Amino acid sequence: MDLSIVVPSIRHEILPRLLESIPASLGDKTWELIVVSPEFSDDIHEWLTAFQAEQSGLVRFQLVEDRGSPARCLQRAVAEHVHAPIFTWLTDDGIVREGALGRCVDLLSGAKLNDGIVVKYTEEGPGTFTGALDEYYVAKNHEANRQPGIPDHFKTAPVGMFWTKYWRLMGGIDCRFDHINMNIHDFCYRLQHDGGELHY
Repeated sequence: MDLSIVVPSIRHEILPRLLESIPASLGDKTWELIVVSPEFSDDIHEWLTAFQAEQSGLVRFQLVEDRGSPARCLQRAVAEHVHAPIFTWLTDDGIVREGALGRCVDLLSGAKLNDGIVVKYTEEGPGTFTGALDEYYVAKNHEANRQPGIPDHFKTAPVGMFWTKYWRLMGGIDCRFDHINMNIHDFCYRLQHDGGELHY
């Protein structure tokens, strides 16, 4: 199996849009899907079961009930349920582009254990970053991340792809941070202090 995909979700009504975009994004890669949510209605359970049956590359599928924050849901999924050597997580309100996840897996497969991928995404609306997309992921371009001990060139990965073994070795994310971005930023800074690199 090439990739584990974790989806913390509370918006089941829009989940099919994301999941239907994954097979074309992975191409010939094999994958497992772990959806973590406070509860699952019969309707979404039936839809997910039917979706799994239609996907030749989907090797394993799990529903995990958890009433914690998205950060806790991600941490628990990677600690207890991820089986692939590489994992990523996706937001339930997005989609992935054709071929994109497959390219990310190929790039990380040729990188060091302590490297990671910035799985780029865009958002629209008030407060949208207006600079070049690559600049968005550099910590110094966000006021909250201009802190002592964070070098100007360090990157963040609000959505990332990492080696499962390395994530577990580093203890994953610090769930004391309430917002999942802060958890991930902290993990990315620890990775880079450890000599790892985040690739676009």
